[in-house]
Amino acid sequence: MPAASQSPRPRQAPSSIQGEGEGKSPFTKHARYFRDALVRVQYRNASAKTFPDDSFLTRFYKNVIGENGGEMNRADMICTRLFEDPSLLRNVDPKDALRKGKGEGRFN
Repeated sequence: MPAASQSPRPRQAPSSIQGEGEGKSPFTKHARYFRDALVRVQYRNASAKTFPDDSFLTRFYKNVIGENGGEMNRADMICTRLFEDPSLLRNVDPKDALRKGKGEGRFN
């Protein structure tokens, strides 16, 4: 038994979650999708009729636990109304909203 002054060794996640081994885990392979899904689950813009959507995060979790959650495509999360009418964006000047040019794509 460790002495009271010693803290127990922190538990490590299984190698399948850390991305070690032959295949990468869904956390490693789809980190950007996961990050974008976390943002999308919180994003609301009533003027653009865009409301929080947890379906992308649910899809990610289903894939992680081995259920067939479907394809994880980041482009599906795009709020098209904001691209069609950049004046609906909050806190961003519409002329600066869409960066167009070589290497400046948002969903590479």
